[in-house]
Amino acid sequence: LRTCCRVLQSCRVSRFQHAATMIQFDEHGFRRRVEEAVVTLQKLLHSTRRPTFAEDVPNHSYQDKYLLAEFLTNCGLAAQCTCLEALGVGTQQLATLVEWSASETVTLRLAGRQRCTFLREEEREVESKAKVVKESTIFGKSEQKVVTRVNEWFWKIDVEWELVAYAGTMGGPRQLRLQGRSGSAQLKTTTSATPEPAGQVEFIPTEVPITWLLQQVKLPGGLVGAAHVLSFKIDRDAEGCRTPRRNPQVEAALHAARELCAWSKRVCQFMNQRIFSKAERCAKVQAHTGRGFLALIASTHQPSELFVPVLPLFEARPAEEEADAAGGDGDGGDGDGTLVSVTAAAAEAASTPVLRIGDINAMLAEQRRALEAKWATLADACPPADDGSLLSPVELKLSIAVKHLDDCCSQLSQGVDYIEAMLKKQLLDAVGRLVTPADFQRYMDFHGQRLFKPEYAPKPFCFAVRRPDHYPEGTLTIEHLSPDRSRGAIHTSGAIHTICRRVAEPVAPMSFALDAATRVSFTGERFVHAYLAHQFGDPPSPPPSPPPPNWRSPPAPCTSSGASVLMLGARARQFSSFMLLLGRMGPAGTFEQKHALILQNKDAVDIPLMLEALPSATEFRDAISSLSPEQQRFAKAYRAMQLEGSVFGILVIQLKPQLEALLKLPHDALTKEIALTQQLLDLFIQYQIPSDLLTYAGPAAASPEEKLEAVRGHVAAIYKMVEAAKEGELHAARQQAMMEQPFHEYAESFGDTSAGCFLSGEARFAAMSADSDETPLRRNARSLQRRCSASAGLLSACSAPPPRHSAVQMPVAACAAGGMEGSSNILMGGGFGASFPAP
Repeated sequence: LRTCCRVLQSCRVSRFQHAATMIQFDEHGFRRRVEEAVVTLQKLLHSTRRPTFAEDVPNHSYQDKYLLAEFLTNCGLAAQCTCLEALGVGTQQLATLVEWSASETVTLRLAGRQRCTFLREEEREVESKAKVVKESTIFGKSEQKVVTRVNEWFWKIDVEWELVAYAGTMGGPRQLRLQGRSGSAQLKTTTSATPEPAGQVEFIPTEVPITWLLQQVKLPGGLVGAAHVLSFKIDRDAEGCRTPRRNPQVEAALHAARELCAWSKRVCQFMNQRIFSKAERCAKVQAHTGRGFLALIASTHQPSELFVPVLPLFEARPAEEEADAAGGDGDGGDGDGTLVSVTAAAAEAASTPVLRIGDINAMLAEQRRALEAKWATLADACPPADDGSLLSPVELKLSIAVKHLDDCCSQLSQGVDYIEAMLKKQLLDAVGRLVTPADFQRYMDFHGQRLFKPEYAPKPFCFAVRRPDHYPEGTLTIEHLSPDRSRGAIHTSGAIHTICRRVAEPVAPMSFALDAATRVSFTGERFVHAYLAHQFGDPPSPPPSPPPPNWRSPPAPCTSSGASVLMLGARARQFSSFMLLLGRMGPAGTFEQKHALILQNKDAVDIPLMLEALPSATEFRDAISSLSPEQQRFAKAYRAMQLEGSVFGILVIQLKPQLEALLKLPHDALTKEIALTQQLLDLFIQYQIPSDLLTYAGPAAASPEEKLEAVRGHVAAIYKMVEAAKEGELHAARQQAMMEQPFHEYAESFGDTSAGCFLSGEARFAAMSADSDETPLRRNARSLQRRCSASAGLLSACSAPPPRHSAVQMPVAACAAGGMEGSSNILMGGGFGASFPAP
């Protein structure tokens, strides 16, 4: 069991970390950058040495991956310190900042201000390149030019910025100015509007904490004046340590690197908007740089040719070279000239494929050399720093340093993500497939059979609904459903495995309420199930997308990650029936049902189980620790109610035994009476017949056949009464329909389908008279036809729909029988009715 728990811990993947790092991991781009850096590294090492990617070195151990993560982090921190040195953090300044970081938060802050001042307005004449030629017979040919007068306004833009490091809050006594500069530029506009806001404007400062980085820098042995060293290590025994990538120490390093990345981007934006964009319009800068100004600015944003000393490399060493490695630090020396060095893990790195400490210092020296070469190249392409120009080598150096700082932090994040990707790839190669939550559930089910004794081993939750010595009436299961988000489908993973305890009879009776005044007591076999759900450690996520329309029922997530769904399935066999009640276990031996349904004759139902997770005991204790005593008592009482009412219960009631007891029939009397059972269920469910009308009321000593015949007779009598009632209702409905539409049988032959098609009264009565069958209704109709023939205008008006007005409608037959002859108020419509105005 301890082994399984360790496997579970090593396989846990945090979705938040996965989304924040692994999804952004660009393996192709990362490998390309590392391969380019290896070409430079080969020039620094001995010709016989061949460092390569860590995954290409076989037979390295799992601890070597931890050493590689420490190697990358130390290299990344040293590269960040080199960038800080370019920002003005020298040896003395670094010592001061490290001292401050022991007790206070140290922050880097870039701030600035700007002032726009009007200088003068000038007017000049601009000659057009076009010429106007005039020819005259007297004066000959003459040329004229068009001269345009242009007004120009000149402005002076003063920009001042400074980079400071302070401890605690800004404005306190501990403040260190690293660098800063002020410059001006003269801008020319063709309108009187100011190119920048008038007056002095304070820029929004951009800050970043560097406390964690400074806390990794130490003085060996406390010697004053000694070189600063980095000693980053991963605590393998810490509770939160999962892999070389997922541990508190690396997470802290990546968090600090992300903050530096964001700050460097803000600084680059500051330089672009506040200095470079204005310097581009400055005539003095343009005169110095010429057409290469845009290329000069672009080079500060693309320092990709600079060497980044963060490389996840291993080196396969023969046995005879390991002894030499133990006696030296590599080909790079001790890293003289660099701001910091790495010497803490030299003893450990001697017998591992990780690069040597001297190699780290050599890479740091190469990084510093590449930066200085880049600065020297750009220094000659812009005005000097002391001439007051807006653009100088100081601004270019700052821009390149922060951009290179961004590259170093990104390379560190990509490097440790490479270790995680390598570990995942090796695990997939060993297992042969990507392990999903459903696969892990099967893994735990398999090992559960080996860890527990047979009588205690988890078993699939699949039960047959049956009486003793009888064929099953149906089945009851709880299944795993695994959503496949890539395909938009849901797959069944089989029944869940539960640890079950069977409580046989006799047991104390339990009860559930039919209504506020009626309770039903029940006994029988009881099963207590314990289900242990396994899932990956993911935070809550949005619910899964809706299932396809042809899905049998919409599932709901049963876990916080939505990785799996629990579905309760109930199936009834042919000519079988049972009742299913779902609810919770209540107090004092009660069952609180929430839903109930009857399944019969091959019915099948799937019910998604929407489960809610309660806080654990530790989480609950921590949550109420700061509440008042009254609030704590209420929270504890409410939690006790939640725990007591959180047990899901399923109650199965078989209907045939209950019908036999209700009708006073012998045991198993209805087992083979299929038709009678169906009739009884139909009478009870559909017609709500009282049970007293069907119960056997004869002598108790009668034979089972006599009791069945008596009940069968009662059922037949009830069905006869039901059929008579149906015939009566049908006859009444027919009579009512005849009274409402007495001539409906002729309407269809003339196209009158009550859809607004009206015929004249003469045509309709003629159709009725064509039938030779003489009835009182038809005689009355013919009599009414003769009376209406005298009014030709009235009959022609009958061809239109009746007007909409308040009227009392009566059937035509009733009107004719009443002797209302020659009434001018009769309106013939599509319903063959007579309408009289309401009084």
